[in-house]
Amino acid sequence: MKWFLPCAAITVLSMAMPLGVLAQSMNGDDVQSPRRPVVCGTMVFNDGREQEALANTARNNPELYRRMVERSKHDNRAVLLSTSLDDVIVPFVIRNRVTDQYDEIEAKLVFQGRRARLWIDLRDTLRVKKTTLAALAKGLDSATTTLSRNPNKGIIDNDEEVFGLPPVNRFDPSTPDVEDFLLTDIQDNFSGGSVLGFFSPWDQTDNNGSNKMNILYIDSKEGLANQTANDIASVVSTLAHEYQHLIHYRWNPQSETFPNEGCSEAASTICGYHDRQNADYLGNTNLPLFRWSSGTPYIDLEIDYQRGMTFLRYLYEQLGEGFMMKLVQTKTTALDRFNDAMQASGNSGTMNDMLKGFAVANFVLRGYSDPRYVYKLQLSNSVAKLTNSYTGTFPATGQVAVQQYASAYNLYSFSAPQGLKIKFEGSQAFTVMALLYRNNTLAEIRELNPNEDNVLGETVGCNKMAFAIVNLAFNGQTIKWTVESVTSGVDNPAALDNAVAIANVTPNPATGPVAINYRTDGTEPVYMQVYTVAGQLVRTLLDGTRMESGPHVATFDPAGLPSNAYIVRLRQGSRASSHAVVIDR
Repeated sequence: MKWFLPCAAITVLSMAMPLGVLAQSMNGDDVQSPRRPVVCGTMVFNDGREQEALANTARNNPELYRRMVERSKHDNRAVLLSTSLDDVIVPFVIRNRVTDQYDEIEAKLVFQGRRARLWIDLRDTLRVKKTTLAALAKGLDSATTTLSRNPNKGIIDNDEEVFGLPPVNRFDPSTPDVEDFLLTDIQDNFSGGSVLGFFSPWDQTDNNGSNKMNILYIDSKEGLANQTANDIASVVSTLAHEYQHLIHYRWNPQSETFPNEGCSEAASTICGYHDRQNADYLGNTNLPLFRWSSGTPYIDLEIDYQRGMTFLRYLYEQLGEGFMMKLVQTKTTALDRFNDAMQASGNSGTMNDMLKGFAVANFVLRGYSDPRYVYKLQLSNSVAKLTNSYTGTFPATGQVAVQQYASAYNLYSFSAPQGLKIKFEGSQAFTVMALLYRNNTLAEIRELNPNEDNVLGETVGCNKMAFAIVNLAFNGQTIKWTVESVTSGVDNPAALDNAVAIANVTPNPATGPVAINYRTDGTEPVYMQVYTVAGQLVRTLLDGTRMESGPHVATFDPAGLPSNAYIVRLRQGSRASSHAVVIDR
C-alpha cells in the first residue's frame, strides 16, 4: 500500500497509527444510535435527472461542459497514476443537486492499498485529519471491527465474499481489483436528512458527466463534521453500505429498492458497523414488507431502512451467505425473488417459513433455544410492539388489518392459569404463531391452524400467551379472532370441542400408576408429556408416536415423583388437550 501527501501542510500518514479508540467505539453500544437523519444517496441521486443536469451545465458553465465532452472521448486521467505517484491530482465531475448541474473538483490521491484508492477534494485537505483518513483506509482495505464476519479483512473483501464481485473498474486497467472512494462535500439538497455517501450508475456509462469508474462518493462535511470516533464509524458504515450498491448494480441494475437497500443495510452489520437501530420499525411491524417511502417525511423513510436492515439481517443469519449472493443475482421481484434465491442457494423450506420465524424473532429477540426464533445480533433493545393486550376474563373478540407480509401481535395474560380456545379467521393466506409463557418465561412456540378452533387447554401453568399474526399474502387483509377460556381438567372430550383430547385419568387422585384414556385424530405424530403445575417436564409418555385415529390408553407411573398435582398434556399437530392428576401417597 502507498500513502501520498494530501498537501504540504499534512505529513505522511503512518499505518502504524493506533486506532484503539475507534475500535472500542465501533464494538460497543455507543455507536448504535445515529446522531443525525442518514439516508442513502444512491436513491437520492439516482432520480433520472442526469440529462437535465447536463443541459443546465451546458447553459450555465459551457467551458466545464466542453471539458466534460472532451473527457468522455479522451480520458487520460489514469495515466497520471503511473507518471506522478507522489503528487496525483485528478479532476472529477460530480452532480450538484442544489444547482441541478455538474461541478468539477480536483482531488488528491492520499492512499492506494491492496483493494482501495482514497481520494480527497483539495478543498478538504487541511480540514480532514490524517487519523481520519487512516481509519477510513484501514476499514476499506485491511480490517474491520470484532463484530465483523471477518475482522481481518476490510469492507471491500467482506462485501465481495457475501454479495459478489463489482463491475470491472475501467479507470486503471493495471489495478483492476482496486476500487475508488472520493471524499467531497456532497451537495444533496435533501431536506429529510443527511446523505453520507452514494453510488451513481451514471459512472458505469460513457455518457458526458460520467467518471467512467467504480467510484463511491463519501461526504466530507456532514459525515465528518467533528471527526469523532462516532463520526468515523458512521462513515465507515456508509462505505460498506454503498459498496454493496456497486456490487448489486453489476448483477441486478433494475433491482427493486427494498432488497437492494436491505442488502446494503445488512452489509454494514456484516462488516461490524451497525449504527442504525431498528426500534422505530419494531414500534410498528404492521407495514407492507416491500413498501419504500421515497419522497415522504424522513421518519417513514427511516423506518423503511430499519425494516430492510432487520429483515435482511434475519435472512442472513438464517440462510447464510450463499443466499445473500443469490439474492443479489436473482432478477425476479417481490417475494418470488426471495423464494428463488432460497432455492438457488440450496436452502430448504420457503420464504413463508422465514416470515413466520421473522415475526417471532422480532418479539423474542434472543434467549430461546430454537435458532429460528432468535437473532445472533440484536439491532436494538426494543421488541415488536403489541397491537392488542388483554387481561382477565374471557370470552374476547378482536380484529386487526395486517399489511402485506407483515405481522401484528396480541397478548393474553391470566390472573390465574387457564387454557384457551381461540380461532383466527382471514380471507387470504395467513398463519398465527403462539408463544406460551410459564412464570413469564417463554416455554414453547407452536403454529396454530388458521380458520379453525385451536384448543390450548394443556397450558395450565402458563400465565400468558402471545400470538404473532403473520399475513402471508401480497395484499393486506383483516384477521378476526374469538377467544374463550377452557377448563383443562375435564372428563368429557366433547367439552373441548376437539377430536384430540384426554377423556379421563384413573384413578385420580392416585397412589401408583394411572391410566390415561385419550383420543387421536389423523396421521400426525402424537406427543404426551407430564408437567408440574409450574411447567417443569417430568415424564415423556409419547414422543412423536404415529397411531390410528381413535381411542387409546397410556400409562403414567409416578414412581420417584413427590406427592403433588401434575398436568398430563396431549398434542397432535396444533390440537392439544390437558388433564390434571393428583399423586397422593
